[in-house]
Amino acid sequence: MGITMTTTGVYQLAASSFSNVPTLWNHGFADLIQVTSPGAGADASFVAACQAVGASPIMNNSNDGSGGCGGQNCTSYYQALAAAGIQAVGGESEGAVEDTAIMNSLIFWNCGGEGTGGPTGNNNIWAATGGNAGAVMGPKGCASYLESYTSNSMISASELGQEAGYNKDAGCKEIGIMIGSWCSNDYGANADTYLEIADEYVSNGVNPAGFSYWYVEGDSSAFAELAMMQTLMETYTPIKENILTRFGDSPGPAPTPKPATPANFTWGINQLVGTQLTLVGSTYDAEGNLLPNAQINIDRASARGTTKNWTRMGSPVSNSSGAWRLTMPVASGPNFFWLVTADGKRGYWSNDMIYI
Repeated sequence: MGITMTTTGVYQLAASSFSNVPTLWNHGFADLIQVTSPGAGADASFVAACQAVGASPIMNNSNDGSGGCGGQNCTSYYQALAAAGIQAVGGESEGAVEDTAIMNSLIFWNCGGEGTGGPTGNNNIWAATGGNAGAVMGPKGCASYLESYTSNSMISASELGQEAGYNKDAGCKEIGIMIGSWCSNDYGANADTYLEIADEYVSNGVNPAGFSYWYVEGDSSAFAELAMMQTLMETYTPIKENILTRFGDSPGPAPTPKPATPANFTWGINQLVGTQLTLVGSTYDAEGNLLPNAQINIDRASARGTTKNWTRMGSPVSNSSGAWRLTMPVASGPNFFWLVTADGKRGYWSNDMIYI
């Protein structure tokens, strides 16, 4: 037997600002998505307004494949958003490292996008092709509301059904449909268009989670623009629960990420001041991409290649750019260094000897 089609759905609205949160909630919108610039902090008044009625405060800080961290350390940035009450964040965040940082602290609100890669070329950030090299599902999980359009046309219902299946296989808890505000005028899309897409989701074994509307400048004009969403609500009754409740989660401190183990690394001597030597380098994953939050171990010995008289000098962890740095004392006489990944799988003896 095939999957049974659901009769309820989540309704989302993306806007640059929100002034009528209680009214939107009463009209069936459980998730409100504030569109921001990369690196933006949480809007306290927006969070408070959502919390007051039980809606989900969500941020869209990444569009067109650009990173959402705004040059900040992604791990600490997303931890701060979670601590400020944001429940989900994302957009077209197609970088696997950033997606990992999001899902360690927050639900990843993913809308895929054109040119993402994968078998259909759209909406599959989990594929090991395209610019993201394959995102991996993190502990907080992912809600994918897939874009139903490209830059010049609608995506076919059959393709969107396939893409929904890929997102289900990746472990996404919710898989819904993104509606473009311009698609009605430009491409002739209407409520039946999106109901057909929902049917294709079901044909691919996916219960459509609901519908997301992208977007209005501010919510004061939302109701005139959202007549189609009201039509969809006649088929899929609105779910009035925030995204944390739907995911079976509750607000709390973000976990502290454990340092990753790099597949490889580089190193070099930066400076020697008295008896203080500074080594610097970079860490890389198995595909040669710079890897943040990755640990290596550095030991000192009096002879290269010996297994005796080693002294652990430190275990530097790379920063958000994949770079690491360690300053350590050197001893009288010859100093050689054994540098190795934290799991011990890749190690090198220094070719340079420091003699004091």
